[in-house]
Amino acid sequence: GSTMSNMLSMMSPEEAEQLASLGINMPGFGGGGGGDGDAVLKSPLKTSSVTHYFIPHESEVALLCKGAASVMLDYEACAAAGVMATLTAIAAGATGRALNLRKVDGDALAALMPRILPSEWRAKRGLGGAGRAVVWKPGSIEGHPTAETLALLWSRFAAVSPDSLTRFEGWPLLPVDGGAVLAPLTPHGPLVRGEGWSENMCAALTSLGVRRLEEGDVAAAAVAHRMLGNYVRPASAAGVLDSAVAAAATDTKSAAAVAAKDASPDERWRVASREVPRRLDAAATEGAATATAAHRALRSFLLQRRWFASSAPGGCVEGARLDLLRALPVFETHGDISSGGGGGGDTDGGGAKEVIGAKEVIGGDGVVMEG
Repeated sequence: GSTMSNMLSMMSPEEAEQLASLGINMPGFGGGGGGDGDAVLKSPLKTSSVTHYFIPHESEVALLCKGAASVMLDYEACAAAGVMATLTAIAAGATGRALNLRKVDGDALAALMPRILPSEWRAKRGLGGAGRAVVWKPGSIEGHPTAETLALLWSRFAAVSPDSLTRFEGWPLLPVDGGAVLAPLTPHGPLVRGEGWSENMCAALTSLGVRRLEEGDVAAAAVAHRMLGNYVRPASAAGVLDSAVAAAATDTKSAAAVAAKDASPDERWRVASREVPRRLDAAATEGAATATAAHRALRSFLLQRRWFASSAPGGCVEGARLDLLRALPVFETHGDISSGGGGGGDTDGGGAKEVIGAKEVIGGDGVVMEG
């Protein structure tokens, strides 16, 4: 065919010999094989209708050399033979398809994920398309990837799939919980950026079921991907509130309520949001000693004026978000503050929780928010 003819016209006899030494025989250069338009991939690489052999980018060698060596051309040998440019050009066209040669593009990298990460981490779709978190032991005998490997993987995501991470959803790729756990790549999940949180705010986020992206090389590489905002929310009031709702949405009661009717996205959000105050209350009951400081830190963070501007990261706190903020049991009456009462708004002796829903919400730090 014309594609093969054009490719052959670009190739010198010396290059064809070099390809042959690597097990790739091009017709018309003394290598036998079929007629014009055919290309034969000889032993040790075998052609197959379902098997492809990949030409890695130099930066992908370390990523693929262990688990995917059997389907990857030897980069060093090809580079030493001076045929890498030719092979890359072949793989980009119809001749590459005939040879079962492919560059590692987004689809190919997604197909290779089970060879890069432990096979037991294979994505398992769950509620909302989520995968599952895994305990992470970098470099362990279990074959867990190192931080360097995950950072490299994220850099390749940015290179070969810059406009979408959908192919990789469900895989545990994001370090959380101090780096002890990898959270799955879940669209609009309960995960926020990890920069600058205080100890008390970390406790508050845990109470809400919100996880923080652990800062480090992996996070830095992940954040560089322009689509990460679909999976990790900003460290803002909107980011925290939306993540808390996402965490509550996994609650069995919330899931059942949503499934019981044909709810719009806004209705689903509101159904799940009604569980957030209850979850925060439950966490405070379990850890009453630290709940006061955590609730006050949460209130102080959420009531910063900058979050109510239209330009706030993740969106402005208004509408349904504002309703949720008002419902959180973090506001204190004057009596609670004077007596050193808890951030849950306990009344004197009664133990009942006060939910603020007035025209104005006044936090213990004096911030006023108009409804």
